[in-house]
Amino acid sequence: MQFGLGLAPFDRWASIDELAGVVEAADRLGYDYVSLPDHVIIPEGPEQPRSGVVFPDVIALSSYLAGRTSRVRFLFMALVLPLREPVLLAKQLATLDWASGGRVSVVVGSGWLRSELEALAIDYHDRGDRTDECLRVLKVCWTEARPSFAGRWTSFPPSAVEPKCVQVPHIPLLIGGNGPRPERRVVELGDGWAPLTGTFEEQATAIARLKRAAAAAGRDPDRLAFVGGLAVGEPDAQSVRLARGHHVTASDSADAERRRSSSVDDARARAAEAAAAGFTHLGVILGAENTDELIERMAWFADTVISHTASSR
Repeated sequence: MQFGLGLAPFDRWASIDELAGVVEAADRLGYDYVSLPDHVIIPEGPEQPRSGVVFPDVIALSSYLAGRTSRVRFLFMALVLPLREPVLLAKQLATLDWASGGRVSVVVGSGWLRSELEALAIDYHDRGDRTDECLRVLKVCWTEARPSFAGRWTSFPPSAVEPKCVQVPHIPLLIGGNGPRPERRVVELGDGWAPLTGTFEEQATAIARLKRAAAAAGRDPDRLAFVGGLAVGEPDAQSVRLARGHHVTASDSADAERRRSSSVDDARARAAEAAAAGFTHLGVILGAENTDELIERMAWFADTVISHTASSR
């Protein structure tokens, strides 16, 4: 099991040095990755992301953070593919992978915020097809010496698209979301899955189903990665405030509470439950009112849960 730390909401950080200090602490304390959510533009309206409206460009931000760390990975969760031109994205991500020494993973998403897609002239109903095409463009650019592509939205002749990824065959591309289409995308195009809803028990059923489908398609199911999430302790006041503006339903709130841990023993048990369900990665959300408190809680979790999980393997 690999453990990660969620960095959202971004407006909790008073400065880039404060944010970098937390990522440096994650690097030092043995966290395997930090996860960064993605949005480009947040139009005013009733639907707002749970993490507020402050979203730095995750590729540019990770380039800076990679220079201040040595081992922690950067997981974009989820990178909204339809918002981006695929060839440029391929170059940006490969350059980040090269500059960071191969410390990049991407959970891809089609986008849920309709007003964001429409503000950037993306047809909401095309977002799934655009996501599939973008995934194919990324793979072609990263794995072929002189890639070319002819698609509905992207076409280019045989060309040099350099640099290539440090990771072989390329940066891991996991699929975010629940439902038949994301699951189909995992089997056909993805390197793993990051569900957005459900308990570990419920997600275990889907993981088993995806592994069977991957094997039937001639893929090695043991090479797929699965990313889960766990909230530890009560949320901080800022997260509670931001969540009030989010489109949260009663079932959303209940689902979040079912994935919350309140004690060391409970956190250890939930981590073991996630591993038994088939998850390979577990991102934790630690509520804290300031940076010093967050780093203290990070150290506590690393000492009581991460080290315990590693010693029990």
